[in-house]
Amino acid sequence: MSPAVHIEVTATADAMASQTLAGLGGAAFFPNGKAVGFQFQITLDRAGAIWNWVGDDMQKHIAALELLAQFALTYCIVSCLPRCRGPVSCHQGTDNSAADAASAKAYIAVKGLSMTPGMAMVLSPFFTFMRRFQIFPRVTQIPGYLNVTADSLS
Repeated sequence: MSPAVHIEVTATADAMASQTLAGLGGAAFFPNGKAVGFQFQITLDRAGAIWNWVGDDMQKHIAALELLAQFALTYCIVSCLPRCRGPVSCHQGTDNSAADAASAKAYIAVKGLSMTPGMAMVLSPFFTFMRRFQIFPRVTQIPGYLNVTADSLS
C-alpha cells in the first residue's frame, strides 16, 4: 500500500447533549473553495430506539457522540474526493479529548478498543469506513476560535 497523501482541509466537528436531546454538526473547507457540512439532532427516545447503548441521559454519552460527529465529518470529506485515488490523510478538529484519544487508536493501529459501549459501537464502523475508503483522519483538539463553526452547527 502506498503512503497516504495528506490533503489540506480545514475541518471541525462537534456534538452537544442534554439529558433528552443531542446535536451533531461539522464542516470542512477545501483549498479550492469547496465546503461541505452537516447538522443533525436526535431525541433521547429516537436514539434509544436506534442504539442499544443509549441509557436515560444523552449527556452521559457525549464522548461517543463527539466521535460520531467526527465519523460524519469524515464521510462528508470522502464525498468530496475523487473515487479513483490512493489513501489520503487529513486533519480534523475536536474539542473533546476522548474523541481525540479514540481516533488516535485508528490512526496508529487501525483497530479500536474501548470499554465504553457507546464508544466501542462507534469505533468499529468508523474504522471499517476508514479502511474501505482509504481515508485516515488525524483528529486533534483545537483552540476555541476554530471550533466556533462546529459549535454553531451542533
